[in-house]
Amino acid sequence: MVIEFGYQQKYATDPGVLLRLDFRGEHWDGDHEHDVVIQVEGLWARLADVNDFSEHIGNWVRLSMADLDPNQLDKKFHFCRLPGQQLDFEFGSVPEIISGMNPVLAITFAAGKLKGSFHMVVDQSCLNLFATDLSACIDSVIE
Repeated sequence: MVIEFGYQQKYATDPGVLLRLDFRGEHWDGDHEHDVVIQVEGLWARLADVNDFSEHIGNWVRLSMADLDPNQLDKKFHFCRLPGQQLDFEFGSVPEIISGMNPVLAITFAAGKLKGSFHMVVDQSCLNLFATDLSACIDSVIE
């Protein structure tokens, strides 16, 4: 999944940003593999919510290796608050996933009738890269 930040846009009195989500994957039908590409444009996210998420990840990845407990990361973030839109990131355990000491990130999205969710196991290094890139995107939108 790729999240592309568009331009800053206010909704009511809240500063926000328009997002585009790109999902790329593969579907196996039993005989063949097929590429799957989905793009969702025009999702509006509150900048305060994106900042909270970025800070939450940044604070966790700065902990020493001995202090990294995935349970300390557990939290749900709601980014899109307009009717018919949803983009939620939730850290927490997923019963069918064996993740050891690595956090699990569940992502749920909706744009009108298009809805989906998936989850992935992440680690400190990928979250550190994500937090760094996310901070840079936030800074570029605010400037």
